[in-house]
Amino acid sequence: MFDGLIVLLIFFVVLVYLVNSRGMKEAAIQLIESEEMTVKDPDIEIRKLKTQIRWCTKGMVSLAIVMLGIGVVVIREFAILLFQ
Repeated sequence: MFDGLIVLLIFFVVLVYLVNSRGMKEAAIQLIESEEMTVKDPDIEIRKLKTQIRWCTKGMVSLAIVMLGIGVVVIREFAILLFQ
């Protein structure tokens, strides 16, 4: 049971990292579009950032599904220990 909790904690930290990373990439797109941030080719840079945002989103969804599965198993194990 405690192994599952440790794994959930690690996955939660990774999920927070992905959320923050995605937010920073969205902020960078806003800065490029408002011309506060100068880059050589804004279109290519925005396309790269949008691709990275898409991958972050896919990773967040996948990680959330895995965390849900592990959470169900941990809660089930805890209930078995609690009601023995």
